[in-house]
Amino acid sequence: MSITSSRATILSLVALAWTAGCRPPASSWQAFAEQKGCTESLLATTARYDSSQVLELAGTYRLVQIDTARGWIDLRSEDGAPRDDVMLLWVPDSATRYSRVNSMSRERVTVDRPILGELKGYESTGFTSDYPQVEVTGRNHDWVIVVFDAKPMFDGAAWVFPIERRGSWGFGGYFIQGSYVVPVGPDGKALAQRAGFYCAFRTE
Repeated sequence: MSITSSRATILSLVALAWTAGCRPPASSWQAFAEQKGCTESLLATTARYDSSQVLELAGTYRLVQIDTARGWIDLRSEDGAPRDDVMLLWVPDSATRYSRVNSMSRERVTVDRPILGELKGYESTGFTSDYPQVEVTGRNHDWVIVVFDAKPMFDGAAWVFPIERRGSWGFGGYFIQGSYVVPVGPDGKALAQRAGFYCAFRTE
């Protein structure tokens, strides 16, 4: 793991540990989900994602994560209020949609990246159309990848969201993520790895 990615991972875990005292207990994730409007019933009653409509994902979204593993709830803003992330997605021009620079050879290689984007409120220095902060990827264009370090690497901090449902409200699905570092909750006990579901509510 690189020093940069290790630092990003540690900082995110420190932030989570610091905010733990401001969060409702893990057993209240259901109530938290109801408050946010991102529920399992919403996902269950929304049509399955059709990847042929991937270009229609372009827009602005309120990203809500519901972590159901013990001790994990969304990060909060400095004033302690629940914080939702704002995600912008757009269709790239043909030059960057169908090719990108290989991080090893530095030559352009063929790809098909129909949607790129950014997460507002996070460090964005160094991100380019070749190394975007947010990218819809996968064979069926059914994964949203959010990275936090602009340098191409395999072990940096990232959020990985499968796109499983899509409706008039936006899109969402279930996620499970692992980490080399086992975070510890305010009670000193190890937290389970991040897992749960998310909703990207369209705002524009």
